[in-house]
Amino acid sequence: MEEMKGKIVQVSGPVIDVEFEGSYLPAIKDALYVIQDGKKKVMEVSQHTGNNVVRCIMLAASEGLCKDMEVIATGSGISVPVGEKTLGRLLTFLVIPLMMELNLMMRNTGVFTEILHHLQNRVL
Repeated sequence: MEEMKGKIVQVSGPVIDVEFEGSYLPAIKDALYVIQDGKKKVMEVSQHTGNNVVRCIMLAASEGLCKDMEVIATGSGISVPVGEKTLGRLLTFLVIPLMMELNLMMRNTGVFTEILHHLQNRVL
């Protein structure tokens, strides 16, 4: 799918209104993103408000976002990768690694011991 671009028309805390040109309007639950200071900030469409405008909820801090910033529609919802590369990793809901490996210091503590044991003895 070709990238569809819109622009921010209003910022109100974590709520962002984005306007798109022409007949394209992202579906509810689609992921959109804006690049700010070299970082991708993701938002999710929550409402069609009319006049080619969608209302979105930011999934990161909205500080620094302003009117007329370019927004890119992904054409799909937020997704999470699965498979060998994600096993044993702690990820945020935006799939940002919190720890590259399970922390060795946590191996001897309750739940983490159970998780580690499960991961070491998993059947594929």
